[in-house]
Amino acid sequence: ILMRAEALNVVNTFAPSDVVMVTYPEALCERVLNRTALVESALQVRVGDEPSMEVVVDQLEDYGFERVAYVGEPGQYAVRGGILDVFSYAHDFPHRLEFFGDQVESIRVFEPGTQLSIRVSDKISLIPDIRAYKLQEERVSALEYLAPQSLVFVGDVRAAVADLNKTYQKACDAYLGVKEETGGQTLRSSP
Repeated sequence: ILMRAEALNVVNTFAPSDVVMVTYPEALCERVLNRTALVESALQVRVGDEPSMEVVVDQLEDYGFERVAYVGEPGQYAVRGGILDVFSYAHDFPHRLEFFGDQVESIRVFEPGTQLSIRVSDKISLIPDIRAYKLQEERVSALEYLAPQSLVFVGDVRAAVADLNKTYQKACDAYLGVKEETGGQTLRSSP
C-alpha cells in the first residue's frame, strides 16, 4: 500500500510521457484513485509556507491519521512543541516539520527507530491511505496514469496471463460467495 501510494505520487509529478512504471500483473488489476482525486487529496507543504501547524494537523485528522507519541508507521503523526512528525503513505520514512510561528522553517526525513535525520527536504506531499480515503471516488487502472502511446513490456506473457486469470477467478468466487450470502440477489452499484 505504501509503495503504491508512493509510486502514484511520484508518477503524478511527471508528465505521463516521462514515466517508466515497473510492476506486476495483479497490481494492474487493482483499481486506484484517479489522478484528480489523488491531487485533491494530497496536502503539499514546502519550507517557507505558512500553513499553521493546526491547519496541517486538522488535515491529517481528516485523512484519518492517528496521533501518537512517536511515529513508526504510515498514517501516524506526533506533535511536540513546534515540531510535527508525520509518516505519510507516500514515503518510506517519516518527515519532521519544524514550525516557527505559522511558517514551516524546515522539513527533514528521519529514521523512526533512532529519530536521527537522514536528509533535508524542501517539500513533502502528505497523502492519506489511498485504499480507504474517498472510497466514493472513481477508481481506475494504474495504466491510466501513463500516456496513451506508452509501451508495455511483459517479461513472461504466459505467467502474467496465468496470474491475471487467477486473480479474475478469485474475484468471480468472491462475487458468487456474496451472491449466495444475499440469497441470490444481484448486486447493483448506484448511479
